[in-house]
Amino acid sequence: MKIHLNQKDNQLLKTLLETKENNIQISMMMSYLLENIDLFSKDEIIKYQNNFNCSLSEAYFHYAIDIWELDYDNKENQKIFNDYLTNSFKECDENIFKENPYYKNVKIKEIKNKNYALFYDHYKAYEPFPLDDISLRENYLEKTTFGFFKNDFPFLCLNLNNTTWMSITPNEINTMKNSILKASGNVLVLGLGLGYFPYMISLKNDVKNIEIVEKDLQITDIFENSIYPNFENKEKIKLIKDNAFNVINKSLNKYDFVYVDLYHNPVDALPIYIKIKHIENKNKVHFEYWLEDGILAYLRRLVITIIQESLEGYNDKKYQNYSNQEDQIINEIYFKTKDLIFNSFEEIIDFLKNDSLKKLTISLF
Repeated sequence: MKIHLNQKDNQLLKTLLETKENNIQISMMMSYLLENIDLFSKDEIIKYQNNFNCSLSEAYFHYAIDIWELDYDNKENQKIFNDYLTNSFKECDENIFKENPYYKNVKIKEIKNKNYALFYDHYKAYEPFPLDDISLRENYLEKTTFGFFKNDFPFLCLNLNNTTWMSITPNEINTMKNSILKASGNVLVLGLGLGYFPYMISLKNDVKNIEIVEKDLQITDIFENSIYPNFENKEKIKLIKDNAFNVINKSLNKYDFVYVDLYHNPVDALPIYIKIKHIENKNKVHFEYWLEDGILAYLRRLVITIIQESLEGYNDKKYQNYSNQEDQIINEIYFKTKDLIFNSFEEIIDFLKNDSLKKLTISLF
């Protein structure tokens, strides 16, 4: 990349680079909370509520600040509070989620064997959990909302080899909501999970048929034996036991809508997202991706890294080798964007918009 900015735009770019670093730092801070959920209890939150004379959500904010050992009087910390953390913790109404059709109607008997367990896990009262996908503020500041319940909250969960593989939590419910609203006609779902997305769209009158692709026979067996019997509109659903790419590399003409859910988080999603974007570009079918905003936010961080390294004088030699998938993608982005010229900060901001990043994915690999 060749970047030629005036003094004012250089300062704006510096702020953007700082925002990227802050985004990463806040993400690590939030992860720390999830890794230390035992620190949160009703007694502690109520104590903070009384001390600050505030709502439970505000008490949660103050408690998290103390866990992170942040100084209220520090100006840099105050900016973090205002930009990232204010209104980032939300007391959730459990009844809203318990009224969800899947939550109400899909009831399973818990099963366990050597390799997997299908059971009802739960969030403990006042335990934090991610509530929504990443949302963006000005100049790509990333905001994440965390929720908590005042009571224990059960949810369906599948563990493989003692690791949570799939679950139906408020996060899954919230982050699939918009795609469920958009689904219509003949739908192809890539990735079965616990069948939440297929179930929800099967309730829609404007969804005619649903084909689900899943290659893991263990997952399909669990679904067919324990979950599928709860579905009301079974006649709409067909399960294809195959690799997703074997299916979508063929003609997609018979589908009106494709939903992609073949990953666990935005980081492991990005290589899959890039690969499927090439296929989407060759078809007229409408594609939707679980956690797409988060995937694009992760991609944006990588592009901003390239911009930063360009300013530091990195050249082709720095991008010849890689030791992991992230470095491989960074190298690819570098060689696809090395001849771009930016003459203003506004041009950089436009290049980092979601639509521009989607176009970039089509050029990669």
